Amino acid sequence: MEGKKIKLKISLIILAVIIFLITGLFVYFTIDESPYNDNHLLIKREVVSEEENGFNEIKASLKWYVKAENINKSQSVYISKLELDKRKELLNKIAFVEDGHKEIDETFLLEYLKINQKSLNALLSLLNYNKFYFGAQPKLFDEDKISQLIEIHNITMPLMAKSRYYFDRDEKLKQLALFKKCFLISNIIDENCISVFGNIASYKFTGEIVNKIIENLKINKFKAEGVYNVLGDLEKFKSKPESYVSLLKSNYLMMKTTTLTQQNIDKHDISFMKIYSKFLVKINMTNRKIGEAFTSSIANSEGGYEKSALKSNNSDEFLMRFNSNSLGNILVVVLLPAVDVWRRYYYINNSRLVLLNTLIALIRFDKKYSKLPDRLEQLIPEFLVKLPIDPFNNDPINYSKIERKVWSKGFEILNKSGLPLVEEKELFLIIPF
Repeated sequence: MEGKKIKLKISLIILAVIIFLITGLFVYFTIDESPYNDNHLLIKREVVSEEENGFNEIKASLKWYVKAENINKSQSVYISKLELDKRKELLNKIAFVEDGHKEIDETFLLEYLKINQKSLNALLSLLNYNKFYFGAQPKLFDEDKISQLIEIHNITMPLMAKSRYYFDRDEKLKQLALFKKCFLISNIIDENCISVFGNIASYKFTGEIVNKIIENLKINKFKAEGVYNVLGDLEKFKSKPESYVSLLKSNYLMMKTTTLTQQNIDKHDISFMKIYSKFLVKINMTNRKIGEAFTSSIANSEGGYEKSALKSNNSDEFLMRFNSNSLGNILVVVLLPAVDVWRRYYYINNSRLVLLNTLIALIRFDKKYSKLPDRLEQLIPEFLVKLPIDPFNNDPINYSKIERKVWSKGFEILNKSGLPLVEEKELFLIIPF
């Protein structure tokens, strides 16, 4: 009798579990997202390796893709996956008709730019496929807006200033050669690095020009195989740390010969200059000194460069301080972007997130940065409450214990500098020196 009761109880439990699972599945598949929520339209990126042959399936099913040329087997590439109906809905949001003219929603267009495995290929894909998207060949934006969106003048100032010099004189071959050098240094055109200095160069991209630049990159392959995006894409640091080091050395040598030899620049004051028009400067450099040094030399020797580009203000406050501490010799760099453009297009308007991701990139590609003192266990609570969100999929980034220590250490450095932490116009980057 007892045995029958036990069997009956077990049967009832199993039945209850089955009913619960069926109910849960029914609810999951029947509840639709709110029609007022556009989150379901955001592109989800997925890592697809070449060995998995993911490209052909995606191309066949969606009929459009980001070109994945020259992908090594060891690399992985981000491919967009969108269901057909959601894709159509998103495209309708990107291009809408107003007074008989098609306009483009820039916010949703940037979602398309996020899916690229290489920014050049994404831009080229956009140019090649906009006829498929819209059934016509529309202008992307008016001239002012498109120049803000896809200019590349924020890579290296001397090259861009000279490029503007050639641009004004319609010397396209010389200009293209300079662009090639810029892309060898910084192979990035995306929402992370748009229009840092809006008055250096103005250049409109076409599919033909992008193709030429890509061809130049194939012929003159850079040892670092492109620049890794330290503002967000950290996985690449783990797989190829030597490329980042190669980039720093190469760029240092180039800037030493092309920039530090110019007049009015004190070699003892300016130690290093890096991509994205950021400066690594010694402790005695001020905003005014940097502005005077770079603007005068470039304006006099290269042409087309305005003196206001590097001056955020006329104060003699320290731009940033040089720190020697448990992380090694570290320099904290402040970016001086064209504020309006940056606020409009940059998808992370938070210097803390940029700082943290950069520091984590450092400890992931160089073991010496993983040895942090135990005193960093005590982390500032409000920083931990708001863990950064991965901008590509809106999921929290899972940080390890050591990475949280790095966050704390980064703010310790910034606090010593005496600069504010949450100014929208200031984005911070920390680089080994």
